[in-house]
Amino acid sequence: MKVYRETVGLAIKINVGFDISSCEVIKILYEKPDGTKGSWDGQVVDQTKVGYVTASPEDLDMSKTWKLQPYLECGTQRLYGETKTLTVYEHL
Repeated sequence: MKVYRETVGLAIKINVGFDISSCEVIKILYEKPDGTKGSWDGQVVDQTKVGYVTASPEDLDMSKTWKLQPYLECGTQRLYGETKTLTVYEHL
């Protein structure tokens, strides 16, 4: 499935490979195609995935390649997951 700029309701899920249900902070860090960085507050999906559902057109406001990385705080641990890419296409 292709993802288009300004898509609302897209479920993004990144598997981190271990149980994250006890983590206090769950985020997806992102880097936009222009290098701007930010984060979305994530949620636990199926115990091992960080999830986020795009809520507004501004969530995916640029086309081209985005970088996404899970970030977790579990007790005293600060954990970063593997960086993934998401290609966002321009719509008509």
